[in-house]
Amino acid sequence: MEHETKKKLQVKNLRRLRKPIASAAIAVVVAGVGFYGGVSYQKHHTASNNGVGTMASAQNASGRSGFGGGFGGGGSRADRVIGQVTAVSSTSITVQTQSGSSSTLAITSSTTITDNGQSATTSDIQVGDTVFITEDSSNTSQASRIMVNPSFGGGQSSQSDAQTQSD
Repeated sequence: MEHETKKKLQVKNLRRLRKPIASAAIAVVVAGVGFYGGVSYQKHHTASNNGVGTMASAQNASGRSGFGGGFGGGGSRADRVIGQVTAVSSTSITVQTQSGSSSTLAITSSTTITDNGQSATTSDIQVGDTVFITEDSSNTSQASRIMVNPSFGGGQSSQSDAQTQSD
């Protein structure tokens, strides 16, 4: 009799575990399908970009970045401008984006400027330089940070290119 009672308790305990286990399995399947769908969507919507995996692929048509997070704040705001410098003074910078649009931002005493990771000034910025600009969060017509000739990795340095060509 005692053996039968133990067996009934075991069966009852197994039945109680079915719902949580089934729910967890369904959640894993739904998450997997969602991940696969997101990856597929991204592949099909960035495949036509020649700059896949580069800063250019993160720009929308206005030349503003679609990056979320990193680089001075984030979220999904379009508060970044990436492109080539067409004009620069001690008080403003004009950038032409890959899409061809132009954006002019004010440079203030609180604007941080770096060139290849080193502290720089407006006189270090040249027409034709590539820049990554973060707009001021309280005034989007002002530059909060300007990164001149930014390097985000992923490619060979010019020194290793020169070595490869000379070999």
